[in-house]
Parts: sequence; structure tokens; C-alpha cells
Amino acid sequence: NPKKQPATTATTTQQSHPPTTPKTTPTTTTTPTPPPIPPANRKRKRSFQDQVLHHMSLTGKPYTLKSLATELRSTEEALQYLMLSLLDKNLVFKKEFVTTKRTKVLYWANCDAAVSAGLTTAPATPQERDEAAMERDRCQTRLRVLHQELGSLLREPDNATLDTSLGV
Repeated sequence: NPKKQPATTATTTQQSHPPTTPKTTPTTTTTPTPPPIPPANRKRKRSFQDQVLHHMSLTGKPYTLKSLATELRSTEEALQYLMLSLLDKNLVFKKEFVTTKRTKVLYWANCDAAVSAGLTTAPATPQERDEAAMERDRCQTRLRVLHQELGSLLREPDNATLDTSLGV
């Protein structure tokens, strides 16, 4: 015996709502946020040619392929092909020294051409060199002081030594 629900009438009643006012939040004065700091510009990785030319121009000394390969941890074969390219571009000088027993080939960086091509930076001015030398001297002095402090700390007995000497 299903229960019958009373019939509903389709009358709607309208409820009156109070007029809504926009909610206001308390105003606070904030300092404007500074623009985000861009990430540090990463230096692009130097190509093999740039690495070799940069190293040669910084040291300013002549190299054989063997000595350059040793310093740059590379192979003589790779450097041989690179030197041919750098010679064509006039970025290095080549000088052959012939003796009765062997021929010695030396390579120098042509710093003027490398700087004008934008491959390396210009050599430092005498003032920059002096400033760098003074900074190096300050760092070396600080290093000596730190070594002395470390030595005095290492000479002090540790807890285990103190315990054994006290018989604890």
C-alpha cells in the first residue's frame, strides 16, 4: 500500500532580500613589489677553438702541439686540425725551427687578430695588472694567516688525548 504524497501546488513565493552591498576589504597600503630579478646570465660554454685560442692568448707563450695538448687535456691530432684552421684565419702564428735531427714547430696566438675578431678580450692595461697583483698579494697574505691559525688549532690536543692524559 504505497503512501500517496499530497499534491503540491505550483505557486512560488518570492522572498525579498535586502539589497546587497559590495563587500569592502580593509585597504592596506603595500609597497609595490620590485620587478623580478632576472636569473644570472650564464656564460656560454666556449667552443674548442675558443678554449684553445683563449688559453694561448692568456699565457702569451709559444706552444708545440704536444705541450698545448698536455695543458688543455686534448689530443695532438685534434689540435693539428684546429691549428690549420686558425692559421687560415690568421689567428695564430706558426714558426718552424729546423735542426739536423728534427723540426720543432711552435705556435703563438695572434692576440691583435683575436681581439679584433672578438674571440678574446683585450689584454689588461698596466693599471689593471697592478690592481690584480695587489689583490693576489692580499689573498696570499690572508692565506698565510689562515694557515698559521689552522696550524695552531691542529697543535692543540683533542678530547681523546686530554682524556688519556687525565686518566679518565
